[in-house]
Amino acid sequence: MLFVEAQFTEMAPRVYRFLLRLCGDPDRASDLAQEALARGWGRRQQLSDVGALPTWLFRIAFRTWQDACRKHEHDRTTPLGTEVCGSTPAPVDISIGNELGQIMWQKLGELPERQRQVLHLRVIEQMEIQEIAEVVGTNSQNVRSNLAAARKKLRQSLSPASSKKHES
Repeated sequence: MLFVEAQFTEMAPRVYRFLLRLCGDPDRASDLAQEALARGWGRRQQLSDVGALPTWLFRIAFRTWQDACRKHEHDRTTPLGTEVCGSTPAPVDISIGNELGQIMWQKLGELPERQRQVLHLRVIEQMEIQEIAEVVGTNSQNVRSNLAAARKKLRQSLSPASSKKHES
């Protein structure tokens, strides 16, 4: 039991960071993370494999966010903030303080919702394709397609040729 409790505590910053990327509001993300973790804790007996805890909790967090969007009819495409959360920053978060990092977060915020979701789970949370599919409720091929499209759009929007077009 202590091991599961420690795992939940360890996952809390990651769940918050994921929800922050989805909703773009630190206060709302905090509320949603608390709700998702409480839901998960209440259902922890249903978890047969503790190794699957991250995927399971991200799925609960994703559904908590979807429920909140339906319930409050919030716009789910709120531009993403540049807040960094959690005690251990993700590798991508390390660059957030510099100009390129700021531009990167802006461009990430401009991606379509599903592309942002899968890119965050793959790059920042370092989840496998099948795990991402489970979290967002789709199949592996859809995840791969969205990842490829997101990466292509980011490359195009961050390329020097794209920057020159915007300056003209």
